[in-house]
Amino acid sequence: MVVELTIWVCLWMTASISKATAQSIAKPNCQDSCGNISIPYPFGIGENCYQDNWYEIFCNTSSNPPRPFLSRFSLEVEQINFEDNQTLTVRIPMQLREVSSGADVMQGNSPNLTGSPFLFSGDYNVFLVGGCTGSALLLDSRNQILTGCATICPQQGSSMPSSENCYGVLCCQTIIPSSLVFYRTNFTTSSNSYANGSNIPNSAALIESNSVSKFIQNPTQQYFQPYPTVFQWTIMDLGTDSPGYQNSTCEMDEWGGYNCSA
Repeated sequence: MVVELTIWVCLWMTASISKATAQSIAKPNCQDSCGNISIPYPFGIGENCYQDNWYEIFCNTSSNPPRPFLSRFSLEVEQINFEDNQTLTVRIPMQLREVSSGADVMQGNSPNLTGSPFLFSGDYNVFLVGGCTGSALLLDSRNQILTGCATICPQQGSSMPSSENCYGVLCCQTIIPSSLVFYRTNFTTSSNSYANGSNIPNSAALIESNSVSKFIQNPTQQYFQPYPTVFQWTIMDLGTDSPGYQNSTCEMDEWGGYNCSA
């Protein structure tokens, strides 16, 4: 009995320590969450609670539950991860192109992260294109092609294949380069897009890899939904007012900032 109790206490202490380590650390006297989302420093809500304006979070309390937004880009925040590669998950609307008939080309621009502590993650995102007999290219700021893929229409009477990946029927996906701060999407749609009476718009976005399966559930109805996109972020300044960094191991990353782990 004593041995069993000792084991239980040890397991409880281990779980408690792990939970405490995983909790976010906000600056003293600052709000540490918005709704169900933890807000760790260098991010913060309210004046003097964030490191600089890039990390400012606006907590929209008019919704239930309250929803946090990355103020500089007006993007809803789904998660701020401090302990695993420093990632920030935000919701970005898909770039949409509705065509009437005939060949058509259109470009759409992403939020511009140049000069910020954020990058579009090449590890956690894919470039996803939805539509019917169309293609989309991912371009950089100089209009150099980075990647792209094309979609086809389903045959009449056929159903969508059961899969967790987009392989070309109504949607396709491809990997993206790392260290991306801005991209353009170039849509090209042929006159065959409306074959078989199809009237499906073309769309594209950088989407969190784990969210592709949600898109596939009903790709023709998902175009107007914002989708999770993952930013990698860096700590620009390890100041003395930075809570939690004193007990962390921080290394300079390839972007000139710091990546810290407990």
